[in-house]
Amino acid sequence: MSVRFTRVSARPHRSVPKSPGQTDRSRWSRACRPARSTMCVCRLPMPKARSLRRRGGGLLLAGLSALVMPLATVADEGEASALADSASAYLRQHADNPIDWQTWQPSVLDRAIDDNRLIFLSIGYASCHWCHVMEKESFSDADVGAVLDADFISIKVDREQQPDVDRWYSRVVQTLNGETGWPITVIMLPDRRPVLAANYLGRDELLTALDRLAAQWREAPEQLDSRAGLLATLLEPASLPEPPAAAPDWPELMSQAESQMRARADTVFGGFGQAEKFPDETELAFLLDRYKLDPSPELEGLLTRQLDALMYGGLADPVFGGVFRYTTDREMTRPHFEKMLYNQALTAMLFIDAADLLGQARYRDFADDIVDFVNGALAMEDGRFAAAVDADHDGVEGGYYRWPASEGALLPTGVSAVEAGPGQVYLLGTSADPDWTGRLANRRDAPPRVIDHPVTAWNGLWLLALLATDATDQARALGDVLWETSVSDGEVERMPGQPGFLDDYAVLSVAYWRLYLATLEPRWKSRAQVLDEVLLEQFIRDGEVRYAREDDSLPYPDSLAADTEQPAPLAFLAESFGYHFRDVRFANAQTRLLATANIRQGQAASFASMLRGQLEVPGKRAFMASGHGRVGLRPGEGDNRWWLDLDLEPGWHVNAATVNEPHLIPTTLTSQQGPLAPEWPAGEELLTSFSEVPLNVWSGAVRLPVRADVGRALQVVLRVQACNDRVCLPPERLVLRAARR
Repeated sequence: MSVRFTRVSARPHRSVPKSPGQTDRSRWSRACRPARSTMCVCRLPMPKARSLRRRGGGLLLAGLSALVMPLATVADEGEASALADSASAYLRQHADNPIDWQTWQPSVLDRAIDDNRLIFLSIGYASCHWCHVMEKESFSDADVGAVLDADFISIKVDREQQPDVDRWYSRVVQTLNGETGWPITVIMLPDRRPVLAANYLGRDELLTALDRLAAQWREAPEQLDSRAGLLATLLEPASLPEPPAAAPDWPELMSQAESQMRARADTVFGGFGQAEKFPDETELAFLLDRYKLDPSPELEGLLTRQLDALMYGGLADPVFGGVFRYTTDREMTRPHFEKMLYNQALTAMLFIDAADLLGQARYRDFADDIVDFVNGALAMEDGRFAAAVDADHDGVEGGYYRWPASEGALLPTGVSAVEAGPGQVYLLGTSADPDWTGRLANRRDAPPRVIDHPVTAWNGLWLLALLATDATDQARALGDVLWETSVSDGEVERMPGQPGFLDDYAVLSVAYWRLYLATLEPRWKSRAQVLDEVLLEQFIRDGEVRYAREDDSLPYPDSLAADTEQPAPLAFLAESFGYHFRDVRFANAQTRLLATANIRQGQAASFASMLRGQLEVPGKRAFMASGHGRVGLRPGEGDNRWWLDLDLEPGWHVNAATVNEPHLIPTTLTSQQGPLAPEWPAGEELLTSFSEVPLNVWSGAVRLPVRADVGRALQVVLRVQACNDRVCLPPERLVLRAARR
C-alpha cells in the first residue's frame, strides 16, 4: 500500500491569527520515524531504575485478574466504526482497512460481553513508523480482516487522544514482556482481561495468534479464562507499593537520584544507558538545578558532555532543525525520525537554562533554532501547534533525511555523516553555517506530513518553552488561543472532542501562572485559578489524584509522580497548587500529594521532576508577599548594569532601604559574588496609626538600578518585608539569578 504524505489535520479549526514569531512552513510536513529493523517497535523510555526495553514484536500469552479499564473515557460518537470522521489522524489512517474497526467506548465494550467475543485492541499514533508498517503489512490484509471480523471485536486507540487507555495497556505489555513501545497489540476476553500482549506483529505471526486464540475460545474457553489470572498480582492495585508512612526525605532522594544518573551516564558516547538514547530532558534539567546549588567541576563536565552529545549527535537535525524522539543505538548515530512537540519544548527549555548557567552561547543558539523549527513546521492555522512530524516520507522511514553520500564529504563544523544505505548518508548534529543548511534544505520539495493534533498538554509545554526563550509576546498569543480553542466553561479538551486529562489541565495551569509571573496581566492568574478549581474538585477523589476526571474505577497504572517521556503530571499539579499562597484548600492538597507521592527507594531518578520542585533554585522572577507582589532581576545596558524590579498590588508596600524607626526591617540587597551598588530610590511617606513617625516605604512599581562588576551572571539575595494597612507579613529572603545573553 502506498502512503501519500500530505498535511494531516485533526479536524477543521477555527481560524485564529498566527502568533507573533510564527513563520510560513510551506516546505514542511512530518514523519514518525521508526527504530531499526531489528527493533520492530517505536520505543517508550522505561523508568530509569529498571530500563527494560524489549526488542522485536514477540507476543506473550498471559492474563490479569478482573481488572478493567474505565468505560467512560470517550463519549459515544454514533456508529463506532466511523473512523473516517474521527478527530484522530491515526484512526483515520485505518478507515480503509478491511476490518470493522471500532473506537474505545462503552457501547463497543458492552457488545463484546453481549456477543461473547474476544476483543482485539490495537494502540498507536499517527507519526509512528512501526504503526505504519503494521497497518500496511497486517491490517491491510484481507485474511487478517476476515478473521478479526468473524471472531473479534476490533478496537483502535490513538495514544495521543486517549493516553489513559494507552498508559494502562502499556503497563500490561511491559509487565508481561519486560518493556513496551508502539504499536501495542492486546487480545482480551470479553470482560477485558488480557490473554495476549505484544507490540508489532507481522501478518503471519498475527494470523497464527488470532486463529489459535479464536479456536481456543470456541473449543476450550476455560483454558483462556484460567490463563487470564496468571499475572493478576502484578497488575492489581493492591500489589503496587504502599505510600510511605512519613513524608519523603527529599534531600536523600535528591542525592540518590543524582547518584543513579551519574551511574547511568554513558561517558563514551553520551546519553544515559547502553542501548537506545533519548533526550532525557527531565534528568538533565534536574542535574542542572543541582549544579546551580553546588557548581562542582565534575558535574559541569558531565552536563557539558551530555548536552554536546545531544546537540551534535543523532538526536539533532542539522538541516531542518528540531530534535528527533530518540536514537536506536548506543552511539547516538541512528535517529528514530519522528519529531514530537513535547521533545522540542523540553529540549529548548533545557538548553536555554544550560546556556544561562554554563555560559555557552551555542546552547542558546540551539534552543533558538528549535523555536524557529517549531514556528516553521508545527504552527497550525488556528494558532496552536501540531503534535508531531511523521517519521516516514514517501513510504520510507527517515526518507526525508537521507542524502547522497557525496554530501558527507565536506561538512561544516558540528555536523557528521553516517551510512544510511547504499550511496546514502544521514547527517547528524548542529550546523552554524546557514548557507550550507539553506542549500540542502532547498533541495527538498514536499516535506514529511505534520500530524495536526493540537494536544493541549503539549501546547502548554511549548508555551513554557516560549517563556523560557523570552518569546513573551508569542507566549501571550498562544495562551489566548488555547483559552479560546481548548477551554470552554473551565473544561479543557485534550484535542477536539476528547475531554482533557490531568496533564492537560495541570500543564496549562502552570503555563498561565508563569505567564502571570512574567507579565503581571491579571487574566493569566484568573485562568489558572479556574483550572486549579477543576483540578482540586474533580481530579482528587478520596485523597487520591486521578488521571481522568471520570470515575475510572482503577488507579492510574503508573505513578503520577514518575517521569516518562514527559515530566510527571503530579509535578505540575504540585506547582500550580503552590501558587495559591492564601488558600488553605490548595495548601493542604499540595501537602497531601507531596507526602503520598510514593517516590520509590532505588528509583529516585525516575522522579526527577518531582524532586526539582523541592529544590530551592534561584530564578530571574519570584512571587513575594504571599502572592501580592513580584520581584525580578534582569540585565541592563552595559557590562555592569542590572535592574531589580519590584511590583506590589495596590494597598501593599515594603520598607525602603532606609527606615525611620529602628525596629523596622529595611530592604537589603546582597551578593556573595562581591559588593553591589544599588541606586536606592527615594521612598514615600506613609502615616500609620501605630507610629507618630511616618514610614518610609515603596509601593506600586519600583525599578532599582544596580551596579555589579560580576561578569555575565548575577545572583542576589533580597531581604524584604511586605505590609498593608492591617498586617505585616513575615520577612522574606528571596534569591534571584539572571544572566546576560
